[in-house]
Amino acid sequence: MIIQNSVVVCLAAALVLATSAPARAQGATSSITGSVIDSAGGAIPGATVVVKNPSGVSFEAVSNGEGLFTVPGVPPGVYAITVSLSGFKTAVMNDVRVLPGSPATV
Repeated sequence: MIIQNSVVVCLAAALVLATSAPARAQGATSSITGSVIDSAGGAIPGATVVVKNPSGVSFEAVSNGEGLFTVPGVPPGVYAITVSLSGFKTAVMNDVRVLPGSPATV
């Protein structure tokens, strides 16, 4: 995490896993949800959130007024999440795992 102007765009990772979810039909999708906050825990609205897998497929969202975002329709796989906003250093979270029908929360 990089600090600029005493503010940090931080992502707290908590991958939500289903304890006994059966494998779903191939092609099933899920979502990634999360929040973008500063070092004091304040919401950061308007941050661009890019979710990208190793093969280059990417999805984009923007955090709302409460700093929350949702990226729906994400195929299962491993993703890197990049959060950026003018005036802040870019934050990157790697190895976010998305399972079919099991939303990931970051």
